[in-house]
Amino acid sequence: LSSGTECGWFGITCNNMDYVNKIFLGENNLKGTIPKELASFVSLRELRLNDNYLSGPFPSLPGSLFDVKLYNNQLTGELPDTWPVKLIRLQISNNNFSGSINSIPTATRMRQLDLHGNNFSGTVSVHFGSLRELGKFYTSIYVSVTSAFFVVP
Repeated sequence: LSSGTECGWFGITCNNMDYVNKIFLGENNLKGTIPKELASFVSLRELRLNDNYLSGPFPSLPGSLFDVKLYNNQLTGELPDTWPVKLIRLQISNNNFSGSINSIPTATRMRQLDLHGNNFSGTVSVHFGSLRELGKFYTSIYVSVTSAFFVVP
């Protein structure tokens, strides 16, 4: 990528300093993997690559992200161990992710979490109870809910 040219591309929005801050390329028949260079987009706030044909592992995410929409792709593998602190919306339904979801509570500002249609397994950590702003949580994991999950302020 050459410096500054991305700001004029379809589906790309830049801030006033010409840094990419939004990638809106959902429903564009994209194929291939998400490039690892995505993690270097330090001003990226919104990533929407939903409803494409993307494959490969979950991408490394920049710490600036607050909205990630990767649903309805063919992404595989386990979720990362850490998440952007500012992340408030994670929609990754209908992929082929597997393993545990227990790293997600590291995104302490999470408000919406959509995980259904994947192959996650295991139990849900009581640390999900620390996500006090979580209003919507969709998953297809069989969950045994305990009182530790719900924290009343």
